[in-house]
Amino acid sequence: MVKFKEGENVVRAVARREKISDEIRFVYQVQKWDKPAKLVLEELRAVDDVATLEVKALDARDVLCLDARNVVRFALAGDGRLIDNLGTSITSRKVELYNGRALIIVKKKGKSVISVSSEGLPTAFLNI
Repeated sequence: MVKFKEGENVVRAVARREKISDEIRFVYQVQKWDKPAKLVLEELRAVDDVATLEVKALDARDVLCLDARNVVRFALAGDGRLIDNLGTSITSRKVELYNGRALIIVKKKGKSVISVSSEGLPTAFLNI
């Protein structure tokens, strides 16, 4: 019986006999949310020239809308390129949000601007 704190939590399991461990990070949300009011795009991680970007649907109070299922479209202007059209949820230019979020992988090169749009919401941009 583990009690989680609101926000980011880390659970770590350590083997008793072996020197093996594993951990998982997650966000525990208890706040109620309204309908999505905006999209927020951010870079989660980058390894060499490949970055993973995440878009989140937030309400007017900046609370993540966990039930948002808006269809979003990613686009890129500049020297980089979207790693897309590979048939998975993180390599698709057009995807439905799950748990209020979606991911896309980008090949970085020079300067680029990534955009994400959804009907009824303002378009979000990110310089990479």
